Amino acid sequence: MHQSPPRSHRASCHKSYGDLMQATILFAHGSSRASWREPFEAILTAIESTVADDHPVRLAFLELCPPTIEQAADELVGLGVTHIQILPLFMSGGGHVLRDLPPRLDQIRARHPLIGVTIQPALGEHPLVLEAIAHIVQGPTGTD
Repeated sequence: MHQSPPRSHRASCHKSYGDLMQATILFAHGSSRASWREPFEAILTAIESTVADDHPVRLAFLELCPPTIEQAADELVGLGVTHIQILPLFMSGGGHVLRDLPPRLDQIRARHPLIGVTIQPALGEHPLVLEAIAHIVQGPTGTD
C-alpha cells in the first residue's frame, strides 16, 4: 500500500489546498521517433520552469513511447498528489480524447480510488491557444 510523504513535506514541496495537492499530466499521442517528442518536452520544460515547485507536471503518451498516462499517474500518486488534471495536447477532442482516454482514466481511478482525476478540453480548443494562433497568422511571415 502507498504511503504519502508527511504532510509537512508535501506542503513545502507543492502547492497544497488543505489536503488537496494538485498535479497535471500533459497527454500527447506518442511516436516511435524521438524527434517527434521534442516539442512536447519543450512544453513540459517551459511549464516546469514556472510552476514545478507549486504543481508537479508530467508528460505522458497514448502509445509508441513511454511513459503511459497510467505510469505518470502512479508516479504522481507516489508523490502524494490527491488530484490530477489531464491536459490533452491535441488540437481537438477527437477520437483519441473521446474514445481512447476515458478507459485509461477509468483504470487510474480504479487503481487510485481516493485520487480525483479531471480532464481539460483539448489544448487546441482553449481560447488562449486560439488567440495565439490568430496572433501568429497576423504576425510577420515565417521563413521562405
